[in-house]
Amino acid sequence: MKNFLLLCCFLGSAFSTALFAQIDARFGFKAGANIGTIMGPAEENAQGESLDGYSWTTKVHISATVEVPINDYIGLAAELGFSQRGSRYRFEADNAYLSIPSLNETFEGQTRVKSVNITNGYVEVPILFYVRPIKDKVQLDFGPSFSFLVSSRGLGILKYGDLSEGSSLGDDFVEINLDHSYLRDAAGELNSDFTRTGQLDQRSITYPADLGGYYFFDKKDGPAYRYFDMGLNFGASYYFTKGLRVGARAYYGLLDITNNNYDIEQQALDDNRNFILRDDFDRNFSLQIFVGLQF
Repeated sequence: MKNFLLLCCFLGSAFSTALFAQIDARFGFKAGANIGTIMGPAEENAQGESLDGYSWTTKVHISATVEVPINDYIGLAAELGFSQRGSRYRFEADNAYLSIPSLNETFEGQTRVKSVNITNGYVEVPILFYVRPIKDKVQLDFGPSFSFLVSSRGLGILKYGDLSEGSSLGDDFVEINLDHSYLRDAAGELNSDFTRTGQLDQRSITYPADLGGYYFFDKKDGPAYRYFDMGLNFGASYYFTKGLRVGARAYYGLLDITNNNYDIEQQALDDNRNFILRDDFDRNFSLQIFVGLQF
């Protein structure tokens, strides 16, 4: 980490020096897709089998760019933009639990399935060093990126009960909508007053239909996803003309983006029927594909 910070300082200093020396700068913008996921450890059952995981999803990004050449082959670049990252999360386990605080009940021993599409929006500032091995055609760049969370959303569904093939809503299981605004939602909050009536454990219950991001928690201790992320970029661009390029860039996050206050096991409770906290390290990873214009 010390060497990484020294690299950031060096790139920032060199970039500032180039600007103050009034070297000709090229401005532009770029936009495209972020194909990414969240990388982190999986919850496992007693047999060591993974119960959850993240999969790839496609988001968007757009940014203003500036390049400051040192000579015809190397230079510095910076960007200021909006970038979405995230993943599709899925958990599935038999012999799991479901707590419904508004009913003051906890059900155990049946199947739990949770699926959420997570979208985090960041104001992103990459600072890059670039090399052009083929003048005016091919550009390689690398450097750090600093990201500040400005939006965080999760949309999905939670099912619990007898989820065997052929079962349908109204049988012995419940189905709950998940509409999470992780920056705004409060602890214990529902997204609406709508309820559903269904069967669970062979009896009729009325349960909430739409849950906020922290419905299962007594208090909120910061958002589920951290406000700051930092990572490394490695990319390449091809210039069709001096002003038009296409490119791809990999982003590898260096920080844990999740708040461990909400990293809980979803299959089992402890002996006192409380949540079991986990200490997962979850990082962003994405491949950015873009089209850029420079002037």
